[in-house]
Amino acid sequence: MGGAMEMEWDVLKVNPERLDEELRALGIGAYAGLSTGGGKVRVHLVGEWTKADQAKILAAVERHDPAEKSRQRQAVEARQAALAALRKPWAGWTTEDKDDFLMWLAQEVLGDEI
Repeated sequence: MGGAMEMEWDVLKVNPERLDEELRALGIGAYAGLSTGGGKVRVHLVGEWTKADQAKILAAVERHDPAEKSRQRQAVEARQAALAALRKPWAGWTTEDKDDFLMWLAQEVLGDEI
């Protein structure tokens, strides 16, 4: 099958960031993203897709847990927690605190290169 298609469900709660991650992980080349609004979630397909692709998407939407945080949200919260732990006077910093700070700083400057 092929072409543009929209699959739509009535959903009371959805975590769009996490559901998008879950759908992208399926590896369906025709997956073009999702949209929400009006109590609905819409999955957009463009290009070549199959009934099996539709079944995988349906299963992913049905097992979606809106309370589960996206990887990006988890990373942001972990970063905030790590920085909060360093908000104390320098004299109170341990060697581990200093190492953690240097690692955080290196990641900020060098990104994924470290």
